[in-house]
Amino acid sequence: MSGDFTWSPSDDAVSPERVHQLLRKHYQKLEFHSRFPHIACRGTLKSAFDGTPESRQHERLKRAEEICRKYHLASLDQNHHIDKLDEAVSELFRCSFPPYKPDFLPEYSSQTEDRLVQHACNLLVRLPRIPLPFGEVEDSPALKRISESYLLHSEGPREWRNLRAVSRIPTVVALLALIIVAAMLVHKEWELEGIGTLRELVNTFVELLEVCPALTSTAVSKAESEAWLVVQSTLWISWQRCTMLVRWFIFGLHIEKRFT
Repeated sequence: MSGDFTWSPSDDAVSPERVHQLLRKHYQKLEFHSRFPHIACRGTLKSAFDGTPESRQHERLKRAEEICRKYHLASLDQNHHIDKLDEAVSELFRCSFPPYKPDFLPEYSSQTEDRLVQHACNLLVRLPRIPLPFGEVEDSPALKRISESYLLHSEGPREWRNLRAVSRIPTVVALLALIIVAAMLVHKEWELEGIGTLRELVNTFVELLEVCPALTSTAVSKAESEAWLVVQSTLWISWQRCTMLVRWFIFGLHIEKRFT
């Protein structure tokens, strides 16, 4: 496939420069470094609560709604919604890497970081550039009249593929690609330790998506409806792309280690 459906390595969303910056931003502090990446889903939905199963479920629902309202607030800022929403969503996923610098950690070579970044970029460009749309969004009145600030090309059609949120690789997805590549190439002892957290991240997106329709129905203005559409779009593409990466990773482990 080509054109709108595939990435080019020169695209900013999957560029080595951006992935390099993310990796360095998530280096562990040297005094606390460990020999493998540390990852954690923030647990805002999975945290254990006292009480009955019904009360725990109610608390999960309440927290999911709080998170989605935070995303909605970020999306209301039409001119800066991409960066604000991306930053908010990326808070779901904590991860840190050992500094891959031989002057600090002799087991790493000067090419370790470049190797991880290149493999992560190669993995990201394999993702579909235009993810499948959610539900009946393409027939949504909110999409058909959405403000130009939410569009990738202001003169282009008001379509799913022209949403700025759809055309971007979220930070959380790029970090997930780095984690997977690091586990495969540098930290083999870590491969099986992180699967539960990766699944939790995917499931968290599902829970957030489940509360969005009810919240969307409370919109009282065009601006609020548009912002909710952007929130759902971002969560949907994040879930879709993270699911692809996690399943690819797990399937590869099954083949390599001959799991049944």
